[in-house]
Amino acid sequence: MGDGGTTVIWISGASSGIGAALAQSVPFPNARVLSVSRRPPHGGEHVAADLSDPASWPSVVASFEDVLTEPGIDRAMFLHFSGDGWPHGRAVDADPDRYAASVILNGTSGPVLGQRFLIACRRHSVPAALVMCSSPAALGANRGTSHYSAGKAALLTWTEIVRAEEMPHGTTVLAVIPWATDTPMLRDASRQPVDTNPLSGEIGTLIASDAVAQPADVAAQIWRAVVAGAPTSPLHVGLVPPEFQPPDSTVS
Repeated sequence: MGDGGTTVIWISGASSGIGAALAQSVPFPNARVLSVSRRPPHGGEHVAADLSDPASWPSVVASFEDVLTEPGIDRAMFLHFSGDGWPHGRAVDADPDRYAASVILNGTSGPVLGQRFLIACRRHSVPAALVMCSSPAALGANRGTSHYSAGKAALLTWTEIVRAEEMPHGTTVLAVIPWATDTPMLRDASRQPVDTNPLSGEIGTLIASDAVAQPADVAAQIWRAVVAGAPTSPLHVGLVPPEFQPPDSTVS
């Protein structure tokens, strides 16, 4: 990646958790950071959007197009870290409207906006980096998390397929799987009854014993991968179990 012009970065979910840590630790000098979220972040520009509502997506796409028409853009990045664990519990017990909103946010908003971001970057001949946040929940059938697990699995599959496709020169596509990271979503999951989320007890034990990764450390791992051109995807970060760690390496 070159260093001669301006780097512009959109981060969804930048108001808390890993998204906020990414926004606070951007490694590119003088980068322009735009938060895509319902709530304004603590700093930087804000693109107001509720990604669980497709009616808000055009404002995000318009931001891609408007910014990328400006002169001096050396590279563009979209890091999609929005997600929603609610409603917890069995699919048959969930409020249908709340459930549908979470399905749209977790499984649909990323591919739709990711595709539009890549198209906008190609149209304006700007090298692109697209980073999508999946989840360990995408790797198994976890009772009580059907919309979240299925959505993150769909996002992971989409990202890996797009990564394998022929992309414009300079394009980077990366899927990230954060393990046991101390975010508001993880803490919320730990407070659920075991019959609603069977993993809540295990998660609570990890948090109580301080055996969780911090968002700032996870963000640092992600930025290192982006700067290196994302040689491996999916990228497992955080408190990664041994079976998901690459051979002859350590997670740091």
